[in-house]
Amino acid sequence: GGHIVSYENQLSFVTIHGSGHMVPQTRPRAALRLLRHLVHGKMGEDSKSMTLLSPKIESDDAISEMTDDEFKHYVSNWMKSAKKS
Repeated sequence: GGHIVSYENQLSFVTIHGSGHMVPQTRPRAALRLLRHLVHGKMGEDSKSMTLLSPKIESDDAISEMTDDEFKHYVSNWMKSAKKS
């Protein structure tokens, strides 16, 4: 997982969680996915045109209101969706 912050003039900052500065060494699958998105031009300058690197996650508030069973179901569905993307 990670996130993208978009700035003016088509500048974006991508963070790959848990990777440090050596993304290909510590998170090779995430690095390959990011590289493929960059090479194939799937990363837009705003969130409406951007292909996400992973499905969006509910807000902390929404997650904290879930029961344990709802959370397990949510995470299971999120993982299935993430594996397809």
